[in-house]
Amino acid sequence: MIEAKVVYKNSANTVIIEIFVLTNLFDKTLVDECSVISKPVFKEGKVKSSEIKYISFTDPKNNNRVFVPGSVIPGNRNKKLIEVMYDGRIKWYRLLNRSAYDGSCGASDFLVKDGQKNNSWSINP
Repeated sequence: MIEAKVVYKNSANTVIIEIFVLTNLFDKTLVDECSVISKPVFKEGKVKSSEIKYISFTDPKNNNRVFVPGSVIPGNRNKKLIEVMYDGRIKWYRLLNRSAYDGSCGASDFLVKDGQKNNSWSINP
């Protein structure tokens, strides 16, 4: 379990909670991002991603990770959380998907500039 900061859309309060995150069997510093995004499970119970403004936590390698609802990407109907890779004039988001075939975690990246999706590409391990 990892301590995370959650901000809900309907509340201005920040809640510090513990979330269940899967790690690599051999290297406990490698976090399985797909365990965070599909159905966030907190110690207090399940939460819909549509209720969350963002979730942030520090992974075991001391990297700050921020996840927001997929609705921030124009035209995206996916209800999963997506990772914010870069937040500036151009925003870079990563949509993670679990493979039904082998359980691996694939990624699709999106660039958003001025509220419009400009480019996307996929990365599959």
